[in-house]
Amino acid sequence: MIYRESIQYLESVHAFGVKKGMSNMITLMNKLGNPQEQLQIIHIAGTNGKGSVCAMLSSILQEEGYRVGLFTSPHLQYYNERIQVNWKPISNEDFALLATQVRAKCEEMVEEGYNHPTVFEYLTAMGFYYFSQQKVDFLILEVGLGGRFDATNIITRPLVSVITSIGLDHTRILGNNLIDIAGEKGGIIKKNCPVVLSCNQKEVYNRIKEIADEQQATLYYSQIQNIFIHNATMEGTTFSIKTSYNEYEDLFLSLIGSYQIQNVATVLSTLFVLQKQKICISTRALRKGLSKVRWAGRMEVFSKDPLIVLDGAHNPKGIEAFLQSILGLIQGRKLYVLFGALQDKDYKQMLALLLPHIDGIVLTEPKNHRAVPIQDIRNLIVQETIPVYEEKDSYKAFQVAKNQLEEGDVLCCIGSLYLVGEIQSWKKEKDKVGGLKDD
Repeated sequence: MIYRESIQYLESVHAFGVKKGMSNMITLMNKLGNPQEQLQIIHIAGTNGKGSVCAMLSSILQEEGYRVGLFTSPHLQYYNERIQVNWKPISNEDFALLATQVRAKCEEMVEEGYNHPTVFEYLTAMGFYYFSQQKVDFLILEVGLGGRFDATNIITRPLVSVITSIGLDHTRILGNNLIDIAGEKGGIIKKNCPVVLSCNQKEVYNRIKEIADEQQATLYYSQIQNIFIHNATMEGTTFSIKTSYNEYEDLFLSLIGSYQIQNVATVLSTLFVLQKQKICISTRALRKGLSKVRWAGRMEVFSKDPLIVLDGAHNPKGIEAFLQSILGLIQGRKLYVLFGALQDKDYKQMLALLLPHIDGIVLTEPKNHRAVPIQDIRNLIVQETIPVYEEKDSYKAFQVAKNQLEEGDVLCCIGSLYLVGEIQSWKKEKDKVGGLKDD
């Protein structure tokens, strides 16, 4: 297959649906020779923060001179983004070649009576195969959904398992309470392999500790014992921090958002565990890696004048973290929001959290079959104390939102990573023809 054909085939795989359990993935990886067994893996699960933790770890390890694979999801614009080596996404040619090879094994499975692997299983297999071919020193591996039955959980001996902040998300699949969700996330913990847990609610800690004890896995609980913020701007944050396991003065983090400090603490605890395994990671690499890290679509400054921020927060906890950060950074300036969400998210609570703090809202629909219809969201706004606008097309909705801004006002596009990806995509196209212009 050529690249375009591989994407078309991949999109067609959606029709096969989701299949709980690991049997498909085990069979597929056996057919590919289990390339995941050749990799040194840092496995990361959680509800919020796992992408940022992946990005920080990748940046730091690269600064130390390591060749680092990065597997994340979802993508914002292209499937290639999910499979990267030293920040470089897999090429179209390599993507098509691997897709062809994995497709052949999938078709063998169907002929033998197995279910066809899902899209995520297909992509995960491609990733493992590619990272093995590329001979990466480390693979930063982000869980897709949950953990216990996630395709990435085919691995057996991670260097460390990392669990970030846990909240209510994907409740129809993972459970409707924190204990059940923690149990699913904790499914990535492997026997005798260390695990780092970000600071979480007591019931989450207790459930993860229970699983770690069952697996005889040493648990490192990443708590901030002392933090001093020297300066926080839209350029980043300078701070000093003491965690359960280490202490650093005057670090600079290029990612914005006060919630990122807990993610840094999780990263520092993970580095402590890796260093205990005799993996060289210098303070120089730590400082430089944090100062250079980028993570698209997470409190990303899209424009400085006017100030426009893209944030992929898509659950209530993410919205709370966003509000805590942005309100402190903009210091009383008017905040307008472009909002769209998917039906399997708690968009009612997300909207309820946003409305008291914003000065206007434009409702839109991400280009996804699971998008919440505008009218469903509009019906939730009972008391219209702020201007409310509706526009289904995300590009036109962005223009409507932008046109509401006066000097000093701020616009944030939030609610779905798919929405963020759309905005980035058409901006890229507009830039090719002379920059982003109003219609």
